[in-house]
Amino acid sequence: MGKRQTFVSVGDILMECQCEAGFLFDRVREEIQSADVALGQLETVLTDRGIPTYVDPFCTQLKGGALEYARDIRRTGFDVVTLCSNHCWDLGRPGVEDTIAACDENGLLHTGAGMDLAEASLPAIMEKDGVRYGFLGYNCTGPTGSWAQVDKPGCNYVHSVTAFEYAVPCIGAIPARYSFPLEDDVCRMQGQIAELREQVDVLSVSIHKGVGFIPAAVSPHESAIAHAAIDAGADIVFGHHGHILKGVEVYKGKAIFHDLGNFLALGAMNGVPFFRYGSKKEHRVQNNYTLEQKIAREKEFNRRNGGPFIFGPLGTPSPWPPAEIIYTIIAKCTVEDGRITGVGYIPCVFDDDGYVNILRRSDSRAEELFTYMENITRAAYFDTGYEWDGDEVKILL
Repeated sequence: MGKRQTFVSVGDILMECQCEAGFLFDRVREEIQSADVALGQLETVLTDRGIPTYVDPFCTQLKGGALEYARDIRRTGFDVVTLCSNHCWDLGRPGVEDTIAACDENGLLHTGAGMDLAEASLPAIMEKDGVRYGFLGYNCTGPTGSWAQVDKPGCNYVHSVTAFEYAVPCIGAIPARYSFPLEDDVCRMQGQIAELREQVDVLSVSIHKGVGFIPAAVSPHESAIAHAAIDAGADIVFGHHGHILKGVEVYKGKAIFHDLGNFLALGAMNGVPFFRYGSKKEHRVQNNYTLEQKIAREKEFNRRNGGPFIFGPLGTPSPWPPAEIIYTIIAKCTVEDGRITGVGYIPCVFDDDGYVNILRRSDSRAEELFTYMENITRAAYFDTGYEWDGDEVKILL
């Protein structure tokens, strides 16, 4: 089927501002453009209209990103985006409608959201030099109000639930948590994958899922859904939503990136974008809250929901966001004769202004990221191995 190809994938592209921001792709643009196929996860709806859809003041909602961000993403070299984030319905029908229209107008293929469930379930398919690539996206984290229905816009989904058990009798203690997907939704997902399998050479499944901001944490339903996707015919699975890197699992010789972290994560202050999880975050005033009001609001959120959620040694609370949130990766697959023959990643790091920067192995931060990936993979009970291959890291399948 022709020459060897490269297929890259990145995590959440979160652009919550109506300001110039496309230049923040500049330092990774060459890497993305050099790939034969590039996939991203668009976390933000692109719209300048719509109203917030959720009544609960503690349900985080993002403002719309500028419509021209679809152009910026396409010019960076991305061919396809998944739209199955928990923010898909943040601004209602206009948000879904405008995001899809912006992608279509800029030649950016998309999957995972639509104006009804049938459209949200459609795959994206593209051909590159005789090799056909297929993409599907699923939301497995909610909120359920963001999911598409027969007569409602939203995202494609697999519904998962959580059960709690007190292994040691101690009412009010932190219980063991067991999560699992609903069988009907898994069957629906597997049917869509099996149908797409007959049409493409390389089949990618993206899953918006997981525990946010906590390193290493991978819940049971995450592996269960990823395994079901591979059992149905997926060649690779990409996870996102946690806004921090998670470990890589190998199942039946195929890679599952449980979370690719952020690829762009922008806030804006006075019309200037910045990395929303960096040190400048504390200076941001959002939704007309003062800094003191924002701190009080976060404390109340924790109290209502059983926090704090970030724990350090001996269960002590750790600073939020975690220091490792500055790291991200570009997942990279080698495709030969219409199948994936190698998988690895390119290490990257954010700076406070919002740029994502590629790290070379000679940079001490690249070694820190390598060690971090090893540690969180083992902590999640995966035995995946990694080794350096020049400035990139190879995953041992």
